[in-house]
Amino acid sequence: MNDEYRIKAKEFKPIPEGKHTGNIYEVKLSETTKEKSYDYIDFIVTLDDKGFEENTIRFGVPANLSDVSKLGKLCNDSGFVFVTGKEYGFNDIKVHFEGKKISYKSVNIKGRVQKDVEFAEILIDTVEFL
Repeated sequence: MNDEYRIKAKEFKPIPEGKHTGNIYEVKLSETTKEKSYDYIDFIVTLDDKGFEENTIRFGVPANLSDVSKLGKLCNDSGFVFVTGKEYGFNDIKVHFEGKKISYKSVNIKGRVQKDVEFAEILIDTVEFL
């Protein structure tokens, strides 16, 4: 264990439900595991809301690129032109999306592990690129 790694303790501030704006801060590849039958692309998003600037919220889509997939819709809506049959590297997706400004709606859902705590979740169909 690296003793130089620091973790800042901070108060949990639930993100209010509703419409928000922010930036796609980071794009990660979440690879297949026993629990997931296919790879996901995770988008880590900041919030512009006053008092929530340090918070982030995540949404993920299957790493399936087609005209009708969630990833395909995000690509089309954000100006990433892809050609059916052509292969794209993860870095092509990552570079395109990181730093993009978006608006989105979130709802609060019960935690999967902490069932007494509600966490914000982005409604994927509400993501708009600004």
